Amino acid sequence: MKKIRIILADMPAMLGDIIAEIIALESDLIVVDSISGSADLKTAVRRTRADVVITQQASQEAAATHTSLLFTGRPLKIVVIADNARQGLLYELRPHCERLGPLSADSLVAAIRAAALSTE
Repeated sequence: MKKIRIILADMPAMLGDIIAEIIALESDLIVVDSISGSADLKTAVRRTRADVVITQQASQEAAATHTSLLFTGRPLKIVVIADNARQGLLYELRPHCERLGPLSADSLVAAIRAAALSTE
């Protein structure tokens, strides 16, 4: 069975310890690194071939850092612990295709506007 490789990043020691203990109980999960600063996180993801990064969201600026990790060149999921460890978020990069149906000039313009609005 392939083990899911996990990096713990940028979280208080107590929270990291709790999550590491939870992971240790599962035979298919393994913590491959623990990073205290996000500067080395991309390097650690590449070096360890991590499948998942678990981190804490301290601010909205941290969300931009999380999403940039998705472009490390390998499939990666990011689990973010938020709201004082009461909520979680999952970041992932995945293709998405939506059928637009028959196209006319009007429906093309509407699709362009809808696509632009969904990125705001």
